[in-house]
Amino acid sequence: MEKKASIVSLEDVTMTYPSGVQAIKDLSIDIAKGEFVFIVGASGSGKSTLVKLLLCEVKPTSGKIIVNGKNITYLKHKQVAAHRRRIGCVFQDFRLLKDRNVFENVAFAQKVVGVQNRLVGKNVRRILSLVGVSEKEKTFPRELSGGQQQRVALARALVNQPTLLIADEPTGNLDPKTSMEIMHLLEDINAQGTTVIVVTHDNEIVNQLQKRVIYLKEGQLHSDEENAKYVEDLSIESAHLSQGAFESQEDDEIWGGLR
Repeated sequence: MEKKASIVSLEDVTMTYPSGVQAIKDLSIDIAKGEFVFIVGASGSGKSTLVKLLLCEVKPTSGKIIVNGKNITYLKHKQVAAHRRRIGCVFQDFRLLKDRNVFENVAFAQKVVGVQNRLVGKNVRRILSLVGVSEKEKTFPRELSGGQQQRVALARALVNQPTLLIADEPTGNLDPKTSMEIMHLLEDINAQGTTVIVVTHDNEIVNQLQKRVIYLKEGQLHSDEENAKYVEDLSIESAHLSQGAFESQEDDEIWGGLR
């Protein structure tokens, strides 16, 4: 079988902050187009730094990062915004514009990239229908449930048809039922060809979906398994293996919003 082209590739990446903290060490990861991948690891494992690297919020100390076929390792400041606009991002706290309704929140992403006004309405309504909130287009974020807000955030992330979607703790503020609804929506999005990377610590979600799971520990790749489980004792266990070790540490603060 022919190997799929990579959409994300990290080669021996190290990231040391000015404080001297080494958040990522000699990390090499390859994610193919069309994959659905979980990134797991508790506080201190390097999850948020990995996302920041992919979004060019920070630059690596060494190594190389390729996203969408482009070397983004040391992009110039004026190139960063264009790079981010090619990636869909959703976050735990939704990050919707509180003074704009659902339609306007999603339309904002279109206007940022210069889509013609005559096409914006069609595109926004198509994506709102896809995520199941068509009837809420005139509603403001404060009037929506958490699950509805996350669906709108997904619509905003997807309206420009990115090839890559990064979801950072997308179910962190949701109840279990709504969390699974959002995850199944991400599966549907993935089935249509979008590569999905989900950063999470939710073992129930990882266990039920059993996708590829990349586990980071102290900034290094500790395990990379297909059809894997995230076990309650913080061990990672392949569905095809009897056991595997898992423990880690890190924090989650990421670039927020469109720029």
